[in-house]
Amino acid sequence: VQVNLNESAQYAAQPCEGLTAFVLKSFGGARPYIFVDPKHISDARAWLAQHQQIDGCFRAVGKLFNNRMKVGIALCTVQKFYGGVSDKISLTAYITAALLELDRSASDQMVARSLHCLRAASYQLDNLYTTALLSYTFTLAGDQEMRDKLITHLAKEAKTTGGSCHWEYTDASSKKTDSLEVEMTSYVLLALLSGPQLPDFGLDYASSIVRWLVQQQNPYGGFSSTQDTVVALQALSLYSAATFSPEGDTTVTVTSGGGYKREFVVNRHNRLLYQEERLTEVPGDYNVKAEGKGCTLVQIALHYNIPPPADFSAFSITAKVEGSCNSTRKALTVTVEVMN
Repeated sequence: VQVNLNESAQYAAQPCEGLTAFVLKSFGGARPYIFVDPKHISDARAWLAQHQQIDGCFRAVGKLFNNRMKVGIALCTVQKFYGGVSDKISLTAYITAALLELDRSASDQMVARSLHCLRAASYQLDNLYTTALLSYTFTLAGDQEMRDKLITHLAKEAKTTGGSCHWEYTDASSKKTDSLEVEMTSYVLLALLSGPQLPDFGLDYASSIVRWLVQQQNPYGGFSSTQDTVVALQALSLYSAATFSPEGDTTVTVTSGGGYKREFVVNRHNRLLYQEERLTEVPGDYNVKAEGKGCTLVQIALHYNIPPPADFSAFSITAKVEGSCNSTRKALTVTVEVMN
């Protein structure tokens, strides 16, 4: 917060609309709890307005840190902070959502122009990431017609299995899309929970999305990257608020065939307390039983190392001395080879 937003937008001479929008909405969210100089926010809005095109869209002018992330928000090369946004429609949707989160005003001139750009683009969408992001943006804007259209389309593309629901992005040039899938699935959840409940898309449907998201969460509470963690935790927090009940106690009992037994009690007094216990029998078979009323997340994490092959080497270093033994000036050539 010590960095001026106008300067951060052009950090290391790299203009960055995505990062500016992210910091802008973060400052807006922090205002009820800490003092944020209003000039920082007004300067950032003014800087973003300078980069809005005539058609209302924002064009990404920074470089992509990861070139395979061509489907939607690169939040600048130098910050090494990226998500799915690289094209101008996804970037415009991201910035518009950030502005709407800031003050919830769809009548603002800059927001109204960007929404016009997004409506025009909504008829020729070609990837699910942008569609998911747009569904959240139009939900914040209060455009129920567009929201219903986009969410209905997304529901047809959803992957459902074992009571869970999520969205996948398939790219032949990319083997690793887990982060994008967490991010786009989180945007759909945000769209469902940030506006009036839609028929057939109530809390039961949202719960199936949450069930998939928490399965992607690592033992430390995060996900694959900084960006998908930010969006996923925002969506999960909104779901927690929507399903909160001051009543209800749950007792989770973990047992094993070897005599291990541990009880975890979750109630309104300790519901935010993180509880953890080390399993003593590894490998082993464990049973988990929950009794009571409420919603509790149980996660088991196994940490292990795989010894590398005996002939494995990450890199090699060789040194060669050139020149005669009697010479006073010897040349040392060092070669470092990194293995793929």
